[in-house]
Amino acid sequence: MRPLDPHFAPDEELYLRFSHARLRPAEPQYGLAQSVLSADAIRIRDCQISVNRQKYSPSPESVLLDPPGEHNGIAVTTVGRLPQAVPGRDAEVYDCRPVDAPLPDNPAHANIAIHLAQQPFDPAREIPAGARKRIKESLASVFSVYRLPTPA
Repeated sequence: MRPLDPHFAPDEELYLRFSHARLRPAEPQYGLAQSVLSADAIRIRDCQISVNRQKYSPSPESVLLDPPGEHNGIAVTTVGRLPQAVPGRDAEVYDCRPVDAPLPDNPAHANIAIHLAQQPFDPAREIPAGARKRIKESLASVFSVYRLPTPA
Protein backbone atom coordinates (compact mmCIF):
# COMPACT_ATOMS: atom_id res chain seq x y z
CA MET A 1 0.00 0.00 0.00
CA ARG A 2 1.27 3.49 -0.78
CA PRO A 3 2.13 5.97 2.00
CA LEU A 4 -0.42 8.58 3.04
CA ASP A 5 -0.35 11.78 1.01
CA PRO A 6 -2.17 14.56 2.86
CA HIS A 7 -1.55 17.18 0.15
CA PHE A 8 -4.48 17.94 -2.16
CA ALA A 9 -4.13 20.67 -4.79
CA PRO A 10 -7.26 22.83 -5.20
CA ASP A 11 -7.58 21.67 -8.84
CA GLU A 12 -7.20 17.94 -8.04
CA GLU A 13 -10.28 16.06 -9.18
CA LEU A 14 -12.30 13.76 -6.93
CA TYR A 15 -14.40 10.95 -8.43
CA LEU A 16 -17.67 9.70 -6.96
CA ARG A 17 -19.63 6.67 -8.14
CA PHE A 18 -23.43 6.70 -8.06
CA SER A 19 -26.46 4.81 -9.32
CA HIS A 20 -29.09 5.63 -11.96
CA ALA A 21 -31.64 6.19 -9.21
CA ARG A 22 -29.56 9.09 -7.89
CA LEU A 23 -29.77 11.18 -11.05
CA ARG A 24 -32.34 13.88 -11.69
CA PRO A 25 -33.12 15.86 -14.84
CA ALA A 26 -32.08 19.49 -14.92
CA GLU A 27 -33.07 22.45 -17.05
CA PRO A 28 -31.82 22.01 -20.62
CA GLN A 29 -28.95 24.30 -21.56
CA TYR A 30 -28.41 25.33 -25.17
CA GLY A 31 -31.10 22.84 -26.17
CA LEU A 32 -29.17 19.91 -24.63
CA ALA A 33 -30.67 17.68 -21.97
CA GLN A 34 -28.77 17.84 -18.70
CA SER A 35 -28.67 15.56 -15.68
CA VAL A 36 -27.42 16.41 -12.22
CA LEU A 37 -26.89 14.44 -9.06
CA SER A 38 -29.63 14.36 -6.50
CA ALA A 39 -28.62 14.92 -2.89
CA ASP A 40 -29.39 11.22 -2.36
CA ALA A 41 -26.33 10.37 -4.49
CA ILE A 42 -24.17 11.58 -1.61
CA ARG A 43 -23.82 8.65 0.78
CA ILE A 44 -22.47 9.81 4.14
CA ARG A 45 -21.03 7.06 6.35
CA ASP A 46 -19.22 7.91 9.57
CA CYS A 47 -19.18 11.59 8.54
CA GLN A 48 -17.35 10.73 5.30
CA ILE A 49 -18.05 10.31 1.59
CA SER A 50 -15.95 7.77 -0.31
CA VAL A 51 -14.22 9.07 -3.48
CA ASN A 52 -11.11 8.44 -5.56
CA ARG A 53 -8.32 10.94 -6.11
CA GLN A 54 -7.17 12.02 -9.55
CA LYS A 55 -3.54 12.02 -8.42
CA TYR A 56 -3.54 8.24 -7.96
CA SER A 57 -6.23 7.23 -10.46
CA PRO A 58 -5.37 6.07 -13.97
CA SER A 59 -8.80 7.44 -15.03
CA PRO A 60 -12.12 8.52 -13.49
CA GLU A 61 -13.40 4.99 -14.22
CA SER A 62 -11.10 3.66 -11.50
CA VAL A 63 -13.76 4.67 -8.96
CA LEU A 64 -16.03 1.89 -10.25
CA LEU A 65 -16.01 -1.48 -8.53
CA ASP A 66 -15.46 -4.65 -10.50
CA PRO A 67 -18.14 -5.48 -11.50
CA PRO A 68 -19.64 -1.98 -11.14
CA GLY A 69 -23.19 -3.12 -10.33
CA GLU A 70 -25.82 -0.42 -10.02
CA HIS A 71 -23.35 2.29 -8.92
CA ASN A 72 -21.88 2.70 -12.40
CA GLY A 73 -22.21 6.44 -12.91
CA ILE A 74 -19.29 8.80 -12.28
CA ALA A 75 -19.40 12.36 -10.99
CA VAL A 76 -16.42 14.71 -10.72
CA THR A 77 -15.55 17.77 -8.66
CA THR A 78 -12.33 19.45 -7.59
CA VAL A 79 -10.99 19.89 -4.09
CA GLY A 80 -11.32 23.67 -4.42
CA ARG A 81 -15.08 23.35 -5.03
CA LEU A 82 -15.82 21.39 -1.84
CA PRO A 83 -18.36 23.27 0.28
CA GLN A 84 -17.18 25.24 3.27
CA ALA A 85 -19.25 26.85 6.00
CA VAL A 86 -22.44 24.81 5.46
CA PRO A 87 -24.92 25.92 8.14
CA GLY A 88 -25.98 23.30 10.66
CA ARG A 89 -28.19 23.48 13.71
CA ASP A 90 -28.09 26.62 15.85
CA ALA A 91 -24.64 28.17 15.30
CA GLU A 92 -22.98 25.01 13.99
CA VAL A 93 -21.09 25.27 10.70
CA TYR A 94 -19.71 22.32 8.74
CA ASP A 95 -16.74 22.11 6.37
CA CYS A 96 -15.97 19.40 3.81
CA ARG A 97 -12.31 18.46 3.50
CA PRO A 98 -10.49 15.77 1.54
CA VAL A 99 -8.61 13.10 3.47
CA ASP A 100 -6.26 10.60 1.86
CA ALA A 101 -7.35 7.03 2.69
CA PRO A 102 -5.63 4.52 0.37
CA LEU A 103 -6.83 0.93 0.54
CA PRO A 104 -4.83 -2.20 -0.31
CA ASP A 105 -7.00 -2.81 -3.37
CA ASN A 106 -7.60 0.87 -4.18
CA PRO A 107 -4.57 3.18 -3.78
CA ALA A 108 -6.59 6.14 -5.17
CA HIS A 109 -9.19 6.00 -2.36
CA ALA A 110 -9.89 9.11 -0.31
CA ASN A 111 -12.75 10.48 1.73
CA ILE A 112 -14.50 13.78 1.92
CA ALA A 113 -14.66 14.30 5.68
CA ILE A 114 -17.42 16.41 7.19
CA HIS A 115 -16.08 18.47 10.10
CA LEU A 116 -17.63 20.91 12.47
CA ALA A 117 -15.74 24.06 11.55
CA GLN A 118 -12.67 24.68 13.72
CA GLN A 119 -12.97 21.21 15.31
CA PRO A 120 -11.02 17.98 14.77
CA PHE A 121 -12.70 15.31 12.68
CA ASP A 122 -14.91 12.95 14.67
CA PRO A 123 -16.40 10.05 12.64
CA ALA A 124 -18.75 9.22 15.53
CA ARG A 125 -20.32 12.69 15.55
CA GLU A 126 -24.01 12.64 14.77
CA ILE A 127 -24.94 15.11 12.04
CA PRO A 128 -28.46 16.44 12.64
CA ALA A 129 -30.95 15.63 9.85
CA GLY A 130 -31.33 19.24 8.66
CA ALA A 131 -27.57 19.79 8.50
CA ARG A 132 -27.07 16.40 6.79
CA LYS A 133 -29.60 17.41 4.13
CA ARG A 134 -27.89 20.78 3.51
CA ILE A 135 -24.45 19.13 3.34
CA LYS A 136 -25.67 16.54 0.82
CA GLU A 137 -27.35 19.25 -1.29
CA SER A 138 -24.20 21.40 -1.18
CA LEU A 139 -21.99 18.49 -2.21
CA ALA A 140 -24.36 17.34 -4.99
CA SER A 141 -24.30 20.86 -6.43
CA VAL A 142 -20.50 20.89 -6.89
CA PHE A 143 -20.26 17.51 -8.65
CA SER A 144 -20.64 17.28 -12.44
CA VAL A 145 -21.85 14.12 -14.12
CA TYR A 146 -18.88 12.64 -16.01
CA ARG A 147 -20.48 9.36 -17.03
CA LEU A 148 -24.18 8.59 -16.95
CA PRO A 149 -25.09 5.40 -15.14
CA THR A 150 -27.09 2.66 -16.77
CA PRO A 151 -30.21 1.34 -15.04
CA ALA A 152 -29.70 -1.84 -13.04
